[in-house]
Amino acid sequence: MGCKNARETGIQARQPQQLAYVTCKHIPSRRHKRKQVKHSKNICSLSTSYKETHARRRQPSVINKKLQNISGAPNQGYDGLDCSPGACWVGGSYGSVPEGAILAGHDKDGGSLYIGRAYYESDILPAKIVPNHGAAYVPYDGQEHHVSHYEVLCNGTAMWQTAREGHVPEEALAAGMTKDGEKLYVGRVFHDGTLTPGKVQRSHGVCYIPYGGEEIPFKEYEVLVIKH
Repeated sequence: MGCKNARETGIQARQPQQLAYVTCKHIPSRRHKRKQVKHSKNICSLSTSYKETHARRRQPSVINKKLQNISGAPNQGYDGLDCSPGACWVGGSYGSVPEGAILAGHDKDGGSLYIGRAYYESDILPAKIVPNHGAAYVPYDGQEHHVSHYEVLCNGTAMWQTAREGHVPEEALAAGMTKDGEKLYVGRVFHDGTLTPGKVQRSHGVCYIPYGGEEIPFKEYEVLVIKH
């Protein structure tokens, strides 16, 4: 059953030419209440025009705004734009990685792990992207957390330098930041048959990796350095 006209249903269109986007203020009769309410929720409650809806979708997400200008790598956000020379960040989701994604290691099943970062609990955290799981994971507050939307580090030449107890090379790439402003770096560790990337937090003196549902600290690790 559709909305027939303003007299019969109490519906008043915002603009005459926008037939599909109207505001429904009619309270249906008891006899047809269930059916009309369902219809109202699906169709009549849409009061935003097509152009307004798509304008919102094109605006940068909250995550993208939080990821601006925290490292030396140009940030392309979640727009999927071409990267400038050297390393850059490109948006991804549900385990997808673009061409040029930098390989960080391998999982226990042999699947590839890539370098990412994601906004989580007001921090921007280095992440491990696991295409075989259709997700990325971040270490936070003692646990491994699943994230669906993230950025992927692409291009550039990745080099790994051995470090320990919170130290990082001068050329290390700052991939994240805590809500208190401390920079976080990409590290990786051999653990349980895997080579797993994680976050190096200098103030804690360790590299944390997300693994097996936990945030596991290691005093010895490798740190990512990007050569342009």
